[in-house]
Amino acid sequence: MKDNAGITTYQIKWCDLKCKYADFAKVDALDGSCRTFQSLWCGKLKKHVTKNSPCEVVFGKRRPATKWWTGKLRQTQQRSENRCHFSQDGNFKPFGLKQFMARVFKYLLHYWFPVFIYCLLIFLQSSYPSPEIVPAVPHMDKFLHFMAYGILGILFFRAYSTLRIKNNVNLLIISSILSSSLYGISDELHQYFVPCREAELMDALANLLGSIGGVTVYCLSRLRC
Repeated sequence: MKDNAGITTYQIKWCDLKCKYADFAKVDALDGSCRTFQSLWCGKLKKHVTKNSPCEVVFGKRRPATKWWTGKLRQTQQRSENRCHFSQDGNFKPFGLKQFMARVFKYLLHYWFPVFIYCLLIFLQSSYPSPEIVPAVPHMDKFLHFMAYGILGILFFRAYSTLRIKNNVNLLIISSILSSSLYGISDELHQYFVPCREAELMDALANLLGSIGGVTVYCLSRLRC
């Protein structure tokens, strides 16, 4: 049975437009090609079937795909679902501008807007002149830099997780740390032109270490979940 995909007779009924249940696919293309090239709509099974394959109504579903192909098929289906919608009867529903803008607004509001607001707060805080005050705890300002840019690194990591690089964890980590650290360096340069403030190399180093620490802790917490 498995050697011939469940076919037990030489009298094979093929899935093509000669079948009374066959119709054109419900979408222009399932794989980007002509809609009659890969699939047909089966009125009996109420789903898309592979064209020119043994009839699923007579012979049942074809041999299960391998794990590698199953993964590729799942990715293809996911990309198709991101572009269009199907109703229960298989009819095509275009992914309209309203749905697209709602998805964009969701990503901007939940992931990128916090990054923008947090960077703005750091910029405003650095824009005010700061009198020389000796902290009660030694190097307390470095600790605050460490914590502040640890949070910024986490926010960048969340935001970059919405992009295509989300499947590349190493690139995701490097991009988050680099973005947070570069903003910390730019903030130190900004403070150089603010009265009663100065750019310090140790502050920039604390920003870098905080970015690394924040992203590392966030990644480890996600791995445990």
